[in-house]
Amino acid sequence: PAGFTGMVAVQTPKGGFINPAKNEKARIILSPTSAETVSVKIYNMRGQLVWEDSKPAQKNVKMDMFWNGRNLENIAAASGIYVLHVNGAGINMKKKIAVIK
Repeated sequence: PAGFTGMVAVQTPKGGFINPAKNEKARIILSPTSAETVSVKIYNMRGQLVWEDSKPAQKNVKMDMFWNGRNLENIAAASGIYVLHVNGAGINMKKKIAVIK
């Protein structure tokens, strides 16, 4: 579609934060502009990688990814602000997600 640009939106059950202790998830809505792999990486405020995932995207087809507030070892992330970085498939955006336990 004309004017279609790679975008990212984040939805949480409680308006901006998730609680991994209650199995809440952040829904990451991706709008890719090309058919290639898109990666989602989540960093703490010290710049350390907490979680990552990637999947193939289809051009101009919205897709969802979910983060459950846990790190790569499946341990609940500490309360705080995290930076979500989405890269690939015509997207290069950063958003913030809060974890509150």
